[in-house]
Amino acid sequence: MGPPAAVEPGSRWFVYEADEFDRNFLSFKPRLSLIAGIDHDHPEVFPTMEDYTDAFRRFVDQSEQVVIGRHDAEVLYPERNWLARVETPQTKPPPAGLKLAGEVNRQNATLALAGGRAVLPDAKEEELIAALNRFPGSWRRFEELSAGLYTDYAHNPVKIAGCLQRAEELGKPVVVVYEPHSNQRQHLVKDQYRDLFKNVKRLYWLPTFLTREDPELPVLNPADFIKTLSNRQIASPAKMNRELRTAIERELAAGSIVVGMSASGLDGWLRENLGDKARLKF
Repeated sequence: MGPPAAVEPGSRWFVYEADEFDRNFLSFKPRLSLIAGIDHDHPEVFPTMEDYTDAFRRFVDQSEQVVIGRHDAEVLYPERNWLARVETPQTKPPPAGLKLAGEVNRQNATLALAGGRAVLPDAKEEELIAALNRFPGSWRRFEELSAGLYTDYAHNPVKIAGCLQRAEELGKPVVVVYEPHSNQRQHLVKDQYRDLFKNVKRLYWLPTFLTREDPELPVLNPADFIKTLSNRQIASPAKMNRELRTAIERELAAGSIVVGMSASGLDGWLRENLGDKARLKF
């Protein structure tokens, strides 16, 4: 269960995240949609990239106004025939003055800036950028649990790559503890891990969190994934136990940063066993 929603009495705006899983986002018809990151996610729901992009095109059609990065717009509309009500800002390089850490954060902030202009046309650009620079981060998005220990919801190869880029900006060796999500999904993406962790110092691979599974599929174990890696020597199977806790403490003491990547139980285990309650924001 996540942190409570933020409510500001008297606000003119209702802001929400519309999730594409199970096509849930097609239940909404937003006044303004900010679409960040068109990468083939939820393959158990969208078997092909075309299924995925078709759902997003329907969502665009249901939105009164849309802001989407130029690269993602070209994925949805290869002929560049996007509608006039679809704004497509370039997200690289970010606007001058935007200082957020992490390429994904900077790209998303560029979209938020365009959204801010749409709903607050009288606001000064520098005021909007200053507000974005005050963004404190969010729950389970490269959230620091204790000195050098982070948790991130990275649960597919594209999200993992974005999280690793953010970690590398800190300039320290990166250690990853990874808990895959859904055995059914892992059968569809396991070949995408080959070079994903090429710059990682050490990788601890946990058993897959099982949910909404196909009983006909054999359950992949950590060794099945590790043998597909180009740098398998840096990886080892692990479990959420005292041995893993000791290993993480050792990595932190050596000056590495440790990032737990999980859409399920690892986050809670890290908070309980290694989190600094004085540091936690959420």
